[in-house]
Amino acid sequence: MRYIHTFVEGLDSKLGKGIPSGSFLLISGSAGSMKSTLASYIGYRNIVTQNGNLLYLTLQESKDSLLRQMKSMNIDPSQLPENSKFVIKERKEIISNFPTTIEDFSEKIKSLEKEMGGIDIVVIDSLNALYFLLTIEKPDTKMFSLFERLRDMNSTVLLISEIPMNSNRFGVIDDVESYIVDGIIHLNMERIGRTLGRYISIIKMRWVKHSTDYFPLLVDDKGFRIVSH
Repeated sequence: MRYIHTFVEGLDSKLGKGIPSGSFLLISGSAGSMKSTLASYIGYRNIVTQNGNLLYLTLQESKDSLLRQMKSMNIDPSQLPENSKFVIKERKEIISNFPTTIEDFSEKIKSLEKEMGGIDIVVIDSLNALYFLLTIEKPDTKMFSLFERLRDMNSTVLLISEIPMNSNRFGVIDDVESYIVDGIIHLNMERIGRTLGRYISIIKMRWVKHSTDYFPLLVDDKGFRIVSH
């Protein structure tokens, strides 16, 4: 089995061999917890080190804003190994009619897969925005249908979920996503005096023995790292 890595210094050793390729991974956290930055960082570092193609679907934030955010972490989609691609698509490029359907959305991704010659990693940012744009009456059935369609591509899929601070759930709609996905990374923020401390935990990862501890998360222009005891 092939694996991808988070490239969060100190965290990958808590994940055994890594994240099984082809997994559906939920990156969950409150506003400002750096979900999008972590997702782009994981995707970028993997296609740089292993070669491959990354599709980033930004359904709320503009491409320019996302690129500025990436630049602060030294993520440059224009600097890639030969034969690797980092493609960013905004909402208006993906969803032409509002509201749309799961079927139309998944078909658009399939079409982009053909254009790119295959996709190794897909980032959907975010599920909150996707649900707003969709005609969806039964979220559990519809999301299962979407996941099944995307699994046919054999891509690793990173799904971003924004939740309230100190929430007991990780998904958006009644925590439907939590039992469908293969893994969950939770980015938590905790008030410490006048500041907010960042923490990260691997809540769930199928097929992998892993720690479920929360670790302090440090971020700078060199990347992410945890403080491990």
